Amino acid sequence: INSSNRTSESYSLLFSLSHHILSKDNESLVHMGNELAKAILPLIDQMPLVRLVKLTSIEAASRNDKKYIFRVNNEADESHSLIREAYIDELADSIKHSGLLHPLVLLQKEDGNYKILCGFRRYQAISKIGDDWVEAKIYKESDFSREEFFNISLAENTKRRNLNPVEIGNFLESAAQELGLNNAQLADKFGNTLGIGKPNAKVSQSTVHKYRKVNGIRTRLESPQIITDIINEQLQFTIAAEILAPIKDKEERNRFYTEIILRLSPTRAQIIELKKLLYEHGTSLIQTLDQPVIQKGLNKAASNEYRAADFIKTLAKMAHPGSKRQSLKSIQKKTKFLQEQIVGSKLKNNDVKLTRSKAKNKKEITLHIKIRPDNITQTLATLKTISAYKKELKDLLEGS
Repeated sequence: INSSNRTSESYSLLFSLSHHILSKDNESLVHMGNELAKAILPLIDQMPLVRLVKLTSIEAASRNDKKYIFRVNNEADESHSLIREAYIDELADSIKHSGLLHPLVLLQKEDGNYKILCGFRRYQAISKIGDDWVEAKIYKESDFSREEFFNISLAENTKRRNLNPVEIGNFLESAAQELGLNNAQLADKFGNTLGIGKPNAKVSQSTVHKYRKVNGIRTRLESPQIITDIINEQLQFTIAAEILAPIKDKEERNRFYTEIILRLSPTRAQIIELKKLLYEHGTSLIQTLDQPVIQKGLNKAASNEYRAADFIKTLAKMAHPGSKRQSLKSIQKKTKFLQEQIVGSKLKNNDVKLTRSKAKNKKEITLHIKIRPDNITQTLATLKTISAYKKELKDLLEGS
């Protein structure tokens, strides 16, 4: 089938041999095979035929040979801890007893050898068995552009199982590096195919950024347990990307995950609250978690039925001098006291209201005024008295 659109071309042949032909003598079968080979030979360069390939001609040592391998596996991934060797042994036993159900998909290089487009773990299993030959569908390196090969590899890899979030991040990072694409371009070209956005909605570049950010943790070998638990569906990817990945210090990130999330099994909202409270009780998560009083409260909460909720209550009740929460409460209390001094009892509480900004290091007071027919005189009088409290307002702005 020929088409002006290169990516939509498809070539295939189906042979049906009747039992009458197969029951002929050996010489006839050999003759038929030779004639069939002559007929197919001209098509070799036009279609990705499934053929037998010598295992030693498949190369998977260099980074360039593995640029289309997105599945997380031992040899394609430097961490060596994200997939058990038992999986390859199990796959090897399956191939040994049932045969290779799905051929490898290979890319023939200009030197005649091959790199893998799809089927790296099958290649590992067959290598373990010790077979010399393997069935493979072949594409030529000169047939398509690099972007088209990324699409082919993605299509082949997702036929039987979707990529997990870590593998999606691996794919996006590889595509970014090989094709020179930014997050917005990656979202446009691959977002819908990967299925990483909301149904019938355009994939945002921030979504792509989250997958690449988590993949960065994997490639830097910083948090292997977090990555493994994402792969094993024991940790939600959104929690890893939006709450854990922003913790830049790897030791802080790992301790928060193992000591808080794994021990207390909090909800997403509780994780956010716990992270905020722990930061308020020390200059860093590590400093907070190392405090004996915090460890005592954590151990007690971990033995209760409502573990996360109990620990949140414990942290909230703890008196910790100089903490952000205590400072904020103190400022709010001073603001309310100053408001009572200025307004007095002639106006309702909300007629004239002072609000000190809660934002960190933001020195700002907002004055809210409600004027009604029955409070015009009192309100104007109150506004005139504000100038007398210049020093108090300045002190409040400075936090003193």
